[in-house]
Amino acid sequence: GAINNAAGNLDGTSGISNISGTLTNQGDIFNGRDEHGLVYENAVFNNLVNAEIYNQSFINNQGQMANHGHIYNQESSVISNWEKFDNKSAARVRNWGTFTNHEGATLINNGVIDNLDGGNVVGQFVNHGHLSGTGIILGDVTDHGHIKPGNSAGVKTIHGNYFKVDGSHEI
Repeated sequence: GAINNAAGNLDGTSGISNISGTLTNQGDIFNGRDEHGLVYENAVFNNLVNAEIYNQSFINNQGQMANHGHIYNQESSVISNWEKFDNKSAARVRNWGTFTNHEGATLINNGVIDNLDGGNVVGQFVNHGHLSGTGIILGDVTDHGHIKPGNSAGVKTIHGNYFKVDGSHEI
């Protein structure tokens, strides 16, 4: 089915599972405590402009996720992308936890992935899949996958250390 959080608050204290449906957020989602989190299997999740997600647990994307707004991945929290995550041009992922793009997954970053707090690296971003887009990554990147900077001619801006462990880099 479909869930539309139209400018309200959706409190997922006990977790939110969206399997083969559509979840559209136009308000605020407060995601989980303890072991609970957002799970999307074969689903579509749209976080629209001015919408916010406060993740205190985990986001496990196994579908299609489009972020037009803001995601706050709190300390010790996890974002795992297993399929497709599209961070749009005005979007921001504030990552104080761990953000992993897994093998076989696609992350298109045209916005900002911010692993910093007051100029210090606090979040961990690890790529095992395909990373593309013209966006900015603030903080360190550990890359085991395939990175394809920007559009023709491609640019990928990383304000931090880039650790290429294995995989490929397409220029």
